[in-house]
Amino acid sequence: MALDISKKVPLPQRGIIKYKSKDAIYVYYITRVYRNEKGKPTNDRVSIGKIDDETGMLIPNRNYYEVYARDEQFKQPEIESIKSCGVTYLIDGLLNELGLTGIMKKKFPKYADQIIALAEYMLCEGNVMSYYEDWYDEVYPHGNIKLSSGDISRIFQAIDYKSKMDFFRTWIYARNQSEYIAYDVTSISSYATGIDALEWGYNRDKESLPQLNFAMYYGQQSMLPLYYCVYP
Repeated sequence: MALDISKKVPLPQRGIIKYKSKDAIYVYYITRVYRNEKGKPTNDRVSIGKIDDETGMLIPNRNYYEVYARDEQFKQPEIESIKSCGVTYLIDGLLNELGLTGIMKKKFPKYADQIIALAEYMLCEGNVMSYYEDWYDEVYPHGNIKLSSGDISRIFQAIDYKSKMDFFRTWIYARNQSEYIAYDVTSISSYATGIDALEWGYNRDKESLPQLNFAMYYGQQSMLPLYYCVYP
């Protein structure tokens, strides 16, 4: 039976016998021990590979895996789930490269990892938070963090005005100070109630709804967002 010399495993300590030929030592697994017709002890056996001369380990063949698949120490761990990690791995890499991960951990020491996991979810799926747990079942987010609806509510409540401004200030000064900063603003219509910034006025989309203004500052060369604010 063909052997793959690149694979080596520890030599089993029990239930084997060795047979030395001219060029190798072969190992057999004993499947049955009995006495033959003449009453002499004998056994049935199956080849499980040969011993590597340099390491003393076993170079296994296919029989080895079939025999020891029944043994717990040789069993492959059961797979509980399969998750996608490509997109979140990429986002993590970009955040580290930009220095954002370090700033987040400094400015939001209690919730930094949870905020990053939520940001990855929003980049992948949008801003409907009620589906985070479903997404978590399929994707490996930052820190493999699982969040319930209650957890998410507490995280958003913790991001108050002062902590946001402190973050923006640190983030702006961490960027290239020689690039121009560009500014743009857009209006967003909303059916929501209880938002003080929502006001009636000229609606360029011709929607009969109140609206607010969303302003964004970003680096002209880096094209990175630096600061945003919402106002009537």
